[in-house]
Amino acid sequence: MAKVNFPAAAKLSDDVFRDCHSLKEFHLTGDGSLSLIEDRKALVRNNTELVAYPSASGSVKLDNITSIAGGAFCGCKNLVSVNFPWTTSVGDRAFLNCTSLVNVDLSSVINVGEHAFAFCTSLASLNLPLVTHIGKCAFLGCNGQIFKDWPMKYMLTMQGILDPDGEEEKSEEIINLSTRKGKRAMHISILKMLKEIGEL
Repeated sequence: MAKVNFPAAAKLSDDVFRDCHSLKEFHLTGDGSLSLIEDRKALVRNNTELVAYPSASGSVKLDNITSIAGGAFCGCKNLVSVNFPWTTSVGDRAFLNCTSLVNVDLSSVINVGEHAFAFCTSLASLNLPLVTHIGKCAFLGCNGQIFKDWPMKYMLTMQGILDPDGEEEKSEEIINLSTRKGKRAMHISILKMLKEIGEL
């Protein structure tokens, strides 16, 4: 599916175009809160919330976006660099599995959602000077070295050891999690990150 057509008044949820990487053109009918930018490749709500950009690649800089919806860039394998100077919130899974993403500049972001940058394995430069809340596993599977100067509370939250309010999980629960299907990789990733930053 290369194109899609729907009403500008449509109510869209997060992740609605997740992994639709062949979708390169949106078309809207009628009046509503939705509009298009980036040569019809990206969908925005109320001119400020980026809802979806499934075919994003290379470098993307958008000056008028104040929030990024959940799953907006999920799985964009050719996305290399992003710069959103006025964005304050990044939704859950917004950049999940963007494996070529190297540079992230989000100088105004305060809130980062769960799994927002999980498995962005090429991430090498990260600018989040104002962030105050990081959701669980926000940077799971990323190179731990780029977080070496971050508070330990943030690093453990990003990897899923702490909840976003800073409540520490019991060590027995962490050990048990590593034996459950789908959780072992998370535990290994945590240990790898801590070794990289010299905490183990």
